[in-house]
Amino acid sequence: LLDGGTSEFRGEGSADVIEADVVDIAHIFDDLSGSRVACLKLNIEGGEYDVLERVLEINKMTACDSLLIQFHTQPKGYEARYKNIVSALHRNPLYRALRVDKMTMAALDVVLALYERGDLTVALRAMRHSASRH
Repeated sequence: LLDGGTSEFRGEGSADVIEADVVDIAHIFDDLSGSRVACLKLNIEGGEYDVLERVLEINKMTACDSLLIQFHTQPKGYEARYKNIVSALHRNPLYRALRVDKMTMAALDVVLALYERGDLTVALRAMRHSASRH
């Protein structure tokens, strides 16, 4: 983590740079051949703006049943981009908003991982325990 307890990539001048291949999300939607996306989860340290703008550009937001997005304060000018994305999402006829904290997101990650590996019993028990606490 960088100073200040954040994992956000700071760009030029950072001590460590990792190179990675990038795939246009339009290709991913094309590969799905019209299938729905149950959950589009983005926590990509500032890259969420590019991805969401592209999803809006190719008009695929309505193919997503739900979105779990962690917005970051990177890159420069994120404020205007955030407002534009949120405004576009509000115009979506399927719009619904839910703001959750990091602990809820972490718990959801665990439950989804349990479900994915086929341990539905543990996942349901975890969800029931969480619901009983609220």
